[in-house]
Amino acid sequence: GLGDLDSIEDEESAMYRHLADGARVVGLVDDWRVMRQMAVFDEAQRWTYGLSEHATHRIIDRVALDRERTEVQIERKRAEKAGKISLRTRLFGLPGALASVAALTVADALNLSVQPSIALAALDRQVGEAGRLRVLERSDRALIIDDCYNANPISMRSSFGVAQELARTESRRLVFVLGD
Repeated sequence: GLGDLDSIEDEESAMYRHLADGARVVGLVDDWRVMRQMAVFDEAQRWTYGLSEHATHRIIDRVALDRERTEVQIERKRAEKAGKISLRTRLFGLPGALASVAALTVADALNLSVQPSIALAALDRQVGEAGRLRVLERSDRALIIDDCYNANPISMRSSFGVAQELARTESRRLVFVLGD
């Protein structure tokens, strides 16, 4: 009910206005609206994730291992957490990789010690719910990706990318069925 992206940005930015001095903020570096909101915080307070070279937690590679798992290579650039880490997740495509990196970034911003085995256990669970990127296989081996919950243009573009990756990974034909 907020109308457009500018109104949504204004509403979401309200949380930044109420943070205590010295608070740490985490945001997607690849989203210029998020970065515009985070610009009021100093460098030490900003923890970012994404694909950009400027991210404190950057996705450097991701590989679909199979229909259920993706391996995400992450470069951590903050001095206190510098280095590379590999995570496996059951979240699909770039959206899943970004969600996994966001979780790691939040943990690092909170100074939590994230052991690789704990991260693996946390991210290697069945996730999702009906209508949100659920992959179903029919008896004739056709795969159906049910992503009807939030079918706005941005989420649909994301779903197309995930479907294309899955089709490539499994050498399958791809058909989109859309409706209102």
